[in-house]
Amino acid sequence: MDNKEQGDLLKREGEFDIVISNVCWEEMPEKNGDNLRMALVARCHTEENEAHPKGEYVDYYLYFTGQIITSGKNKGKPLYEISMKQCLDLGMSAPFDVKKVNELVGQPAILVMENETYEGKTRPRPKYLNARRYEVLSLDHAANIWDKLTGGKAPIVAAPATTGLGANIDPKDDLPF
Repeated sequence: MDNKEQGDLLKREGEFDIVISNVCWEEMPEKNGDNLRMALVARCHTEENEAHPKGEYVDYYLYFTGQIITSGKNKGKPLYEISMKQCLDLGMSAPFDVKKVNELVGQPAILVMENETYEGKTRPRPKYLNARRYEVLSLDHAANIWDKLTGGKAPIVAAPATTGLGANIDPKDDLPF
C-alpha cells in the first residue's frame, strides 16, 4: 500500500476514531538472526467530513516475529502471540488464521499517534491500534433501554426561554430574518 494521498489530519499526536479500510501481509527483512518476520499492514482511515472530504489515512504495522518480549505484562511471550490476540480483539473471528485477516476490513478502532524522534527528527507515528470498547446501539435498542430507564414516561420538553436572547420574542411575531 502506498501513502501518496495521506493527508495532514493524522500528522499530529492524539487518538483517532478510524475504520480499517484495507489489510495486507508484508515480509520483513532478517533482523538479529530472526528471518521469520512479517507484518500485517492495516490502513487506518478516518471518517470523511466537510473538512476532509476524502478522509485521511495512515498505515499501522502489526509485527509477527519470534522475538520474545523482555518486560511488561507480556514478558516472556513471543511477539506473534501478542499480535494474534490483537487481531482477535480488533474483530477477527477465532481461532486466529493468517488467511482470515480480511475480516478486519471495515472494523472500527482507535488509532493512537505519538511523537517519535528518529535521526534527530520528531514526527507522529502510529503507536497503538486498539479495539473500540463500546458498541453502537441500534435506535430500537436505545429506545428499549430508555423506556426501561424512565418507566415509559413521556419525554421531558424544554420550557420556553425566560432570560437571554429568545426570552422576549413572541413566536407569533414576524421576524426580519
